[in-house]
Amino acid sequence: DCGGITYETKSRMFTLRKGDDLKTSPSGEISWKRCSISTAAWCEHKGKYLSEYSSGNYRYETLDQAQYECLTRNDCGGITYEPYSEKFTLRRGNDLKTSPSDEISWKRCSKSIGDRAKSNKVVYITIPTV
Repeated sequence: DCGGITYETKSRMFTLRKGDDLKTSPSGEISWKRCSISTAAWCEHKGKYLSEYSSGNYRYETLDQAQYECLTRNDCGGITYEPYSEKFTLRRGNDLKTSPSDEISWKRCSKSIGDRAKSNKVVYITIPTV
């Protein structure tokens, strides 16, 4: 029943934590909390883009906004950041293509947290507790 991991700065040890309630650390500990694959697992792909814009409003100022909106749409395969427009854009496509303009794309990771743990690629949100 692991709720997360905490790095104890004094002992320089990582410890597994049972609960998932975060508290402020008086000693500067850093904690990672496991997150649900359905809400937080996005894989970044530098130098790649996804084709075709999603329907409706598809340009957003922040990655958080774009991720939220993408999850609410049936035609969103992922997000591509366009450095030339400085916008995060919702895209229909699922196939990553090499970007000629240093775009960055995010797609929802397809594996479950359990599968990713087995491959040593666990997805955690970093939450400083200082």
